[in-house]
Amino acid sequence: MKKCPYFEGWYIKQQGEKGMFAVIPSFHIDKNGEKKAWIQLITDCRSYAFSFPAREYFRSKNRFLIRIGKNVFSENGIFLDLEQNGVTIHGRLYFGRFTPPSSDIMGPFRFFSMECSHGVESFCHRVDGQVVINRRIYQFENGRGYIERDSGCSFPSEYFWSHTSFGTGGKNCIMAAAARIPLPLGKSFFGCIAAIRAGNKEYRMATYRGARVVSCQNGLLVLKQGKSRLEIRGGNKRREILKAPKEGAMGRIVEEQLTGPAHYRFYYKGKCVLDRTVPKSSLEYFSNAAL
Repeated sequence: MKKCPYFEGWYIKQQGEKGMFAVIPSFHIDKNGEKKAWIQLITDCRSYAFSFPAREYFRSKNRFLIRIGKNVFSENGIFLDLEQNGVTIHGRLYFGRFTPPSSDIMGPFRFFSMECSHGVESFCHRVDGQVVINRRIYQFENGRGYIERDSGCSFPSEYFWSHTSFGTGGKNCIMAAAARIPLPLGKSFFGCIAAIRAGNKEYRMATYRGARVVSCQNGLLVLKQGKSRLEIRGGNKRREILKAPKEGAMGRIVEEQLTGPAHYRFYYKGKCVLDRTVPKSSLEYFSNAAL
């Protein structure tokens, strides 16, 4: 039995030549013990939110499988059948083989109870199929997908997150996140995790490997780990509204740029491994002040 408050959610993103969207199934228990499930969906021009009774939520403990109402999310693909408040979303996508990280993205932090824990199910997998969102058709033929997860009690008070994929088949990708981590006695620090897959090699930057956050504000993230450095600049395009957990309940509003230009520069041990602008990148950030 999960303690309250608590939330768990998955960010399932698909990208193809004819469109891009992300869907977010989640389950929440607020501080009063009330439970609810949600499905959110974000496109390049709008976001949608659907609520469900907790009894319509199921998650497998043995594999990646979530059901909310008639909607299914699994390692084989997703099935969407949503109709609420005049919004209709229907379709089915088929997934290829997942590409998980080389090791748990949280490292030793996975053994600690944290305000928000992060994970990656698949850096890249093939996506085929069709989803119709209010008569707009999203068709995927040899598209690429990405899946991550979050769990805990609340989204961080300050954070930066970005994901992008590039190159043939989208097998090269970057996921980076930094967030203010609360400590006892009202103290806190900025922690970070990043995985860079380039040239069939995975690079890892993380607080538990000695990385530190140099900057995290206004669409800019800079991480440094020894002689390695990651810089991300973006966030100039319109952002869409999403609901986010605060003490288990969906009581917070955040804004995400699903698809827009961002520049990524990565140095590994002083050598530039990656330096490019990606036209379709995803970013989400909120910061009260500079570090």
